[in-house]
Amino acid sequence: EEVKVAVSKLEHGVCKNVTVCSAGHDEDLMPHWNALFRSFKHINPYDAGVALSLIMIESNEEMMRQICNHVWHRNISTVEFRDNGFANMQDAISELGKALKS
Repeated sequence: EEVKVAVSKLEHGVCKNVTVCSAGHDEDLMPHWNALFRSFKHINPYDAGVALSLIMIESNEEMMRQICNHVWHRNISTVEFRDNGFANMQDAISELGKALKS
């Protein structure tokens, strides 16, 4: 539900921050994650940027790759990860590092 609210706010240009809390990475949630990623194109490129907070997210290497790919070259001022669980922490950190280097 939080992902739907975040998408709506981004699509209508009425938010300075997006918080997604307590979401998993399973296949049932992928359409919602993809909708969130698509809504990033509505972020004003000339504004101060949007803060993205991902809290208590269950993630895996593929989800981290998707997050990193979709925040890259967008006007996202900060990305906060807090109290998250990763199926493979080493691979998740590796994906984040690759995205930051590119």
